[in-house]
Amino acid sequence: MGWTEEQLQAINKRGANILVSAAAGSGKTSVLVERIITKVIEDKVDVDKILVVTFTSAAASEMKQRLLKALYKKIDEKPDDAYLQRQISLLNRANISTIHSFCLNMIKNNFYLLEMPANFRIGDTAEIEILKQEVIESIFEEKYENNDKEFLDLIRKYTTYSDDQNLKDLIIKIYEYSRCTPNPKKWIRESAEDFNFEEKIKNEDYSNKWTDILYQDLKETIIDSIEQLKKNKLKVEGIQALEKVYDIYEEDIQSLEKIDTTTWDTMITGIKNKTWTRYVGNIKASEGEKAIKSELGEIRKNIKSKLTNIEFLSQKDAVLELNKMYPTLKYLANIIEEFDSRYTEAKHEKNIIDYSDLEHLSLKLLVDENNQKTEIANKYQFDEVLIDEYQDINEVQEKILTSVSNGKNTFMVGDVKQSIYRFRQSRPNIFIDKYINYKKAQKNDEKLEESTKILLYKNFRSRLEVLETTNIIFQSIMSKEFGEIEYNEEEYLNQGAEFEKNKLEDYSSELYIIDKNEEKIDGGIEEKTENEEDVNEDKEIIENSAYEARLIAEKIKEFHKQGYNYSDMSILLRSVKSSAPVYEKELSERGIPVYSDAASEYIDSIEINTILSFLKIIDNPLQDIPLITVLRSPIIGLNDNELLEIRLLDKERKFYKALELSKNEKAIRFIEMLKNFKKDSLSMPLDELIWKIYMETGYFYYVRLMPGGKTRQANLKKLFETAKNYEQISFKGLFNFILFIEKITKTKNEFESAKVVGEKDDVVKIMSIHKSKGLEFPIVFVSGITKRVNESDYRTKIAYDQDLGFGIKYIDEISEYDTISKRALKIKSFKEMLAEEMRILYVALTRAKEKLVLVGVERNAQKTNDDLKNALSQYEHINNKINPSLVAKYKRMYEWIELSRIFNPTIPLKEYTVPAEKYKNMKIEEDETFDLSEYVKAQTPNEEAYKRIDQMLNWQYSHQASIDEITKTSVTALKNNNNKKLEIKKLITDDKTDKLTPAQIGTLVHLAMQQLKDSDIDQMLENIKISAIEKQELIKRKQIFENYIKSDLFKMLQEAKEVNRETPFFMYIDSENKEDKILVQGVIDLYFIDSNGNINLVDYKTDYAEKEEELVEKYKMQLSLYSKALSKSMKKEVTNKFIYSTKFNKLIKITEE
Repeated sequence: MGWTEEQLQAINKRGANILVSAAAGSGKTSVLVERIITKVIEDKVDVDKILVVTFTSAAASEMKQRLLKALYKKIDEKPDDAYLQRQISLLNRANISTIHSFCLNMIKNNFYLLEMPANFRIGDTAEIEILKQEVIESIFEEKYENNDKEFLDLIRKYTTYSDDQNLKDLIIKIYEYSRCTPNPKKWIRESAEDFNFEEKIKNEDYSNKWTDILYQDLKETIIDSIEQLKKNKLKVEGIQALEKVYDIYEEDIQSLEKIDTTTWDTMITGIKNKTWTRYVGNIKASEGEKAIKSELGEIRKNIKSKLTNIEFLSQKDAVLELNKMYPTLKYLANIIEEFDSRYTEAKHEKNIIDYSDLEHLSLKLLVDENNQKTEIANKYQFDEVLIDEYQDINEVQEKILTSVSNGKNTFMVGDVKQSIYRFRQSRPNIFIDKYINYKKAQKNDEKLEESTKILLYKNFRSRLEVLETTNIIFQSIMSKEFGEIEYNEEEYLNQGAEFEKNKLEDYSSELYIIDKNEEKIDGGIEEKTENEEDVNEDKEIIENSAYEARLIAEKIKEFHKQGYNYSDMSILLRSVKSSAPVYEKELSERGIPVYSDAASEYIDSIEINTILSFLKIIDNPLQDIPLITVLRSPIIGLNDNELLEIRLLDKERKFYKALELSKNEKAIRFIEMLKNFKKDSLSMPLDELIWKIYMETGYFYYVRLMPGGKTRQANLKKLFETAKNYEQISFKGLFNFILFIEKITKTKNEFESAKVVGEKDDVVKIMSIHKSKGLEFPIVFVSGITKRVNESDYRTKIAYDQDLGFGIKYIDEISEYDTISKRALKIKSFKEMLAEEMRILYVALTRAKEKLVLVGVERNAQKTNDDLKNALSQYEHINNKINPSLVAKYKRMYEWIELSRIFNPTIPLKEYTVPAEKYKNMKIEEDETFDLSEYVKAQTPNEEAYKRIDQMLNWQYSHQASIDEITKTSVTALKNNNNKKLEIKKLITDDKTDKLTPAQIGTLVHLAMQQLKDSDIDQMLENIKISAIEKQELIKRKQIFENYIKSDLFKMLQEAKEVNRETPFFMYIDSENKEDKILVQGVIDLYFIDSNGNINLVDYKTDYAEKEEELVEKYKMQLSLYSKALSKSMKKEVTNKFIYSTKFNKLIKITEE
């Protein structure tokens, strides 16, 4: 590709620290990779002398691949070049990785200096969370037992005796937050000591960092109020009927301008002493003049409210109040330090570390107590340190990377407008400080003498319409005062790619507002209390999401008809937790294939809930909710009437007792099944028990037929793996595993759903804006833009901030209110949160390549529009930018977008207002639905008692009656019916002996071949999750895998367009009497689509056979059934059927007779 002048500067400049500010779509990754290639190939810097830190492992892998490709290309030109050959060998140990991988390698190489055992490991996320909970619970139990007065006082003030979990969570959160600072213990101690004013009070020194924040905020409020009054005074100037209004405004302006803003005390004294003249009453005037009077009266009322609703504590009184809180915060700091100490000890006992340990242990190796570089740091000096996504770095990471550089060899790439990881304690100010202080690169600078910044703002991703929409919105609203950076001509996205108008006639961005117009629907907007608002919020989110999803479904179908694939489109949400399932449901019902990236669905998903319920009743069947959950599931298939009949057999005791009295055949079968599983649970490892449940009930294959079946099946596999890992790291047994899962759920550290969607799958992807970062799509829907920001963090009694330390409520026997520390933290945090919210919007808009569609639901769109127009008229705006004070008043993406659209009508953003009635009870057209015989449908139980269960498992197979009648069998069973020798594949074994049977070894080899996706056999053997005995058996048979990676099949897989492994299927076939159907289930080992689009079916076989023909004869029927099932699923005939035989080390083609 041709490089721009700025890109070439970023590739070639040397001699000093370089900050590359790279806007969205500016080719920063390509530039970063090219710089590495140039240094290695042209500057002759060995690849292991360069440190490259990436945000993700995938990015690191991609960089290594690009570098490898470039080296091979050079070797083709110079095949005898020893230097290039050496770089290939060095690449395996090159430091191109995430910061955590770099730290881990450093610790492994120097573990003895840290007095750590060589075999330490990183704790599993769930294990770490459980450990934290166990430690904090043990601390609290001791405090309660010792009747610790300071502890009980803390409990009384900041939580309750009946539920102290909030305080436990707070202690853990503050501990975790402290780990983003270079010296966590120091930060905690100093944050508490900030409240110790004893010496200052003696010296009558009442200065503090919190009043400074409040002072600046109040001063800005006064200036803003004066400006508003002056601007609106002009509306009545010269109007005789409104002369008194003019005089009142003039009086307010003069009195506010006289306030001494030198200090906090002088300001609050001036505000307290200001008198507010009573506003004008009834006057003789025209209707228009009365309207102006009313409008200005409301504006003045709001200004007065802002200035009089201030806590008028003097600086002295505020400090005296804070000093009273010192004992509480000192004690809290002690508990946090105690938690730190015990948690560290608990990790040592288990020989584990967590991810924050990686950074702090590395820092301990690199920097001594005097903040000087150590000998280790000197050994780890690199020729250059390159950092990707620099805007998301934190202070600990910055210090680590500074320690391995020489002070003038760091190359940093990022875009502060895309810094959206505040919740991970990223510090965008690190980037901003360098952006402000570094000199801008000049064309003629050959060798840099001082730290330099290079700006990349040519966008190679998006159409002009997308870029202009983005530029105008952010030029209007983003400023240093509100957004932390000025969006000006240097920041504009300049078009770098050319597009043809080949699919759409109009590529203008679109804004759809679904207008509830509640005054019309509800007969007026009803006032609600704050508590009522909170209660109704979730309901409103779900309702609004449904409206948005239905509109978006219409647009998707339009774009699809115009030639776009479903995979060309993505729906981005601010938060996926509540909304994504609604979108998935609405789009799926309309025949649109969709994939949702909602992480929180795993524990609450139907399939996981069902299996966990099954495990609970295996442990103890006298639990009604999990028992009925299983009975209603397809595993047993009892309907509500049958459950009611059983309940009537014994109304008093637990449901299981009534079940034992039932003559229902399904109930009898279930009790027998449960007893067998109970017996198994006493001797069988947990993971094997779970797999046995999957297989014997057929549930593992059943979920594949449900919507999102591929993900559901992957979730079940994940639960199996979780159980396997659990027994290796923690207590044994079913009961403890259930407790383990419940604890994880309570800590809100929910497991993430398994990911099964591939880049080539033709589905509409629903994801959070955070997950979309770094991605791009031809068409992007940004939905939920009218949602308010989440302000729940500001309701806590104790807050914390890296710069301001603790912010606390004052609490005594009779009162509770925010101290200046809490108010200051709220002001600072809220500004930072809104600035990040603006950056999140920037990330969302810049994902679109061709078309941008914004969607939201508004209660009264016309009123909002009128209010925004009126607000704009009340402020002075400079340099074609909306006054930052006005922007700061609004908390929703929609309001910022609408302000920009009103302020700058040239924006290529077409707005459409659609009445909500259109989407309220929208019917699905018949031709839009899926074939429901392949899916499950919702069923609402009749009894109130089952409502809770219905939430957990709200579906039933639509042809359950047919399932009861149809025989279910497997492909292997059909072979057995044909009097062939039966081969049963098992993932697990009941045999507890150390010696594996040939069949078990075959299954093991089969499993390993499924996981061997590249040529790294050793890596596969390291990663595969099996027992030590099983691993030894695989190592003995390593030659099988070496033969496999040299085989024609392996080469074909590397060149294939698409590869699919372990694909389950269900298929109906005729039975011998022709009147019945047989439901056949099986798992296809492997199928792939080659470059010509042919479907190739492969089955792995480890059998011993004298001749190839024996294998063909033995398995041809099985492959024929697999082929029919695959052809039906793919709606295309299978071209080739193969057996891959480990005995003959070859691919054997099956031909039709």
